[in-house]
Amino acid sequence: MYHGVGQENVSLINNDEGPNATEVTNMLLTEWNWDDAKQVWREEGREEGMEKGMEKGIEQGREVVARNAIAKGVPLKLISDITGIDINTLQNIQTQQAQ
Repeated sequence: MYHGVGQENVSLINNDEGPNATEVTNMLLTEWNWDDAKQVWREEGREEGMEKGMEKGIEQGREVVARNAIAKGVPLKLISDITGIDINTLQNIQTQQAQ
């Protein structure tokens, strides 16, 4: 009947009327494919890495803008309003640049 599934289990599966009965049945009766699973894991990892990289790049870009604006004498309040970087952080950047 179903490969690797005993008759008593098939009866239990077929009698399940829950909201996910079809999905559960398909999961139990489908062979696990490690190659497909690895591919999905790689894709998910790649997407997560891309997101983190983009976030880090945006943060670095904001800091570059802040450093350039500080060097040009732009008021810290204005830089903070534009970049979203808090005043204390901007003051630390300003102190570092003065050294």
